[in-house]
This record gives sequence, C-alpha cells and structure tokens, in this order.
Amino acid sequence: TELNYEPYSSNRINGIYSQNNSSDAEIIILYNDYGIGILSGGINKNVIPNTPQSNIFANMDVDKKGRLWVATSTKVAHDGMGFTMLDDEGKWNNFTNKSYNLINNNCIKINSLSDGRVYVGTWGGGLLELKENSGQFEVSRYDTSNSPLTGATTKDLGYVIAGETLEDNNGKLWIINYGEGPTGPLLVSMDNSGNFLTY
Repeated sequence: TELNYEPYSSNRINGIYSQNNSSDAEIIILYNDYGIGILSGGINKNVIPNTPQSNIFANMDVDKKGRLWVATSTKVAHDGMGFTMLDDEGKWNNFTNKSYNLINNNCIKINSLSDGRVYVGTWGGGLLELKENSGQFEVSRYDTSNSPLTGATTKDLGYVIAGETLEDNNGKLWIINYGEGPTGPLLVSMDNSGNFLTY
C-alpha cells in the first residue's frame, strides 16, 4: 500500500492512542477524513493510505482504459466527497473541491465517453467535464453561465443539478437537467463542437 506523508490539517478526530515502544512515546490520532496522525519526538506527520475518499459508491463506470470511476453522493444527505478513480495500477485517485476548485463534492452520476472524456453530474454544481492530457486531468464545469443547463428551483437559478449523461452513436452527449417547474429544459444535448440543443 502506498502511503502519503503530509502535514496534518484536519480537526475531525475519531480517536487517540498512545504507543510506548521506545524512549519516545508516540501519540497516534485517528482522523475521520484524513488518515492517521503520528506525534513522535516533536515531529508531527500524517499517514494517508491510498484509498477511496468515500465508502459510498453511488454510481460507477469503467472507461476505455479499464479504470473504474466512482461518484460518491446519494444526493439525499449532501454526503458527497467528490469522485474517485481506480487506475490500471491499482491506485485510487480522489477528486474533491480540495484539489480542484470547480468541483462540487455532491457528485451523483459519472460516465466515461469513447473519446476518453469523463462527465460527472453534481447535485447543485452543474456538470463537470474531465479531459486527460499527458496523465493529468483538466476539469471544466457547465452551468448557467456557459450552457443551457438551468437551476433546479426558481429560488436559486444557479443551483444546477445535472443527472445522468449518455453518449449516442454519433458522439453526441445527452444530459438530464433536473428542474422544478418551468425553469428550463429537462434534456440537453451537446455535440463534439460544443453546440447545445434543448428539449
């Protein structure tokens, strides 16, 4: 298992233990969402095992490279922790609003396309698009500012709920746009050139 060592920044502690194996006592802190903290000899460090960010696998898809993509929100409790990807080497890669400021952590649907793009529907944060470039992912967001997607309620027109996406045989992307009442289209399509149609 690969371990990442980072300075710890979480304040959500689940437990604390003491270990006296040597002349320096170690204090082990169990964080709810940030691995294990180790205090030893005046040095503080965090050990973060390589795991999914969440134990909720609300929606999954496998891309053309065989990687597993997972959305982590059930949409009911706003319990999402972004989305995660298990790569072909068995390593989990987590995508959250800590690492990408465009991401709304309430990711409810995820879908990979034949050209390698990945789309993530969020509960309130629009539609996310990932494009891979030399092993790195560029994240874009579609919402009311750059697409015909509309807000879910008349009270907050910017609260865009993008649901399931589907790629048809012509490479066109179909997007469910959740809404309450006459706030906008229920279905939006986008072609490979980025042109939208509404239904």
